[in-house]
Amino acid sequence: MIYNIDGYWTTADLALDTAQQEHNARGLFTMLYRIGFTAGPISAMLGNIQAESGLNPGKLQGAAADPLPDNQTMLAFTSGAGIVQWTPAGTTIVPYAISISRNWYSMLTQFLRLKYEYDNDFEFIGVTVNGQFYNWDIFHDYEPDPLDPMQTINDLAEAFLRGYLRPADPD
Repeated sequence: MIYNIDGYWTTADLALDTAQQEHNARGLFTMLYRIGFTAGPISAMLGNIQAESGLNPGKLQGAAADPLPDNQTMLAFTSGAGIVQWTPAGTTIVPYAISISRNWYSMLTQFLRLKYEYDNDFEFIGVTVNGQFYNWDIFHDYEPDPLDPMQTINDLAEAFLRGYLRPADPD
C-alpha cells in the first residue's frame, strides 16, 4: 500500500510511480534549497537518491512490509532503510526518528536527519573527484562550471556517491 505521510509518498512494499517520485523530489529539493544547498549539489543528491531508493522514504533494503514497520520494530532492522538507505537502519535513522518523536519513514524526518548530519559534519567523508576535493561544506554550495555544467553535476553526483552513500561497489 502507498501512503501519504506529511505530504510525501511512501511505501515499504511497492515502487512509487513517476508522478509520486517527482512530487517527493520537488519537496526534497525545496527543503534542501531552503537550508542553503545550491541547485547543483541538490541535483546530484536527488539523482543518487532516485537510484538508491526511488525517492521513497519507506524503502527497505532487501525486504518488503505492509503496513510500514513502526519505529520499535525497525530498531532490530540491520539492513538499509529510507531515501539514502541508512545502514543499519536500527542504529541510524530509527533512533534519530525516535529522538525527535517522528516516524522513520517520513520524508520530513529523513530530511531533518540529512540536515543534522550536515550541521554536525558527519557521514560525508572527504573525497576527491577529478581533482576537486569535496566534503559537506564544499559540496553544500558548489556551483557548476557555466562552461561545462553537466560535467560538474556528474562530479558532484560521484562525490555524493563516494563520500556519503559509500556503497560496497561504487562503480
